[in-house]
Amino acid sequence: MTTPSKLSVTFTGADNRTLIDDLTQVIDAARKLEVPIEFGLLCSTSRAGEERYPTGHAARHILRICRSESVPVAVHLCGAAAHVTLSEQCFERDAFGTPEWRDVLVDVASSGRVQVNLPPGTASAADLYEAQSRLAVMVSTTTGVPIRHVKIIGQHRAGPWPMPLHVHAEHKHVVSWLLDRSGGRGVPVSGDEIPLLPDFPVGIAGGLGPNCMTGDVAAYLLRSTHGGWLDMESQIRTGGKLDPAKCVDVLNRVALARDLA
Repeated sequence: MTTPSKLSVTFTGADNRTLIDDLTQVIDAARKLEVPIEFGLLCSTSRAGEERYPTGHAARHILRICRSESVPVAVHLCGAAAHVTLSEQCFERDAFGTPEWRDVLVDVASSGRVQVNLPPGTASAADLYEAQSRLAVMVSTTTGVPIRHVKIIGQHRAGPWPMPLHVHAEHKHVVSWLLDRSGGRGVPVSGDEIPLLPDFPVGIAGGLGPNCMTGDVAAYLLRSTHGGWLDMESQIRTGGKLDPAKCVDVLNRVALARDLA
């Protein structure tokens, strides 16, 4: 039996073409290797139904499968769907494209994580506090169950690393950062770009997949006090489709890095 890992892996970009067998193959491997995983669903009001961007119906189906397997899901809000969290429009039924997508977001925000992908250089800790506050109100009013916080991830894509990752002590359990120069384009993170880690978990993305860099970044995060997560998207696809074999390869690399740490 391995020791519990401080490191998890987020596989982003399951969409309308992702099969149940694709998901369960990855979930079974993660259980066997004892590597915590999460599936990230990209929510876009303009691209729903395209590659990597599921429709609300497909997102709800993926969420149902993951829930049945006790696997966490995160919603990554993109474009207008991210901006709307900073305004009163957040509370409109079609604010996230369709009622189905709003239902998925409410479900995930109740217990999982929501990543707010604002344009490079525009995301601030204050924006994240505002977004999480509005989402908490949205969840509370929709479900009738009051919640104080929603777990929020900010995507940091601009500026040098290390960067001032400011999160007030009272928000450290609900606000975190994904350090991502790539933005889903498969641009690899280089060793000299990996930041000095703050005193809370962070995620790292950028060209990660079934390659050596994944093991290196995993080992780096495992050496930190608080750990974190790896997020990957473009490098775990074949023919534009989520490739479970590549995801399993990643899990083996992460498990090896953990066992050698």
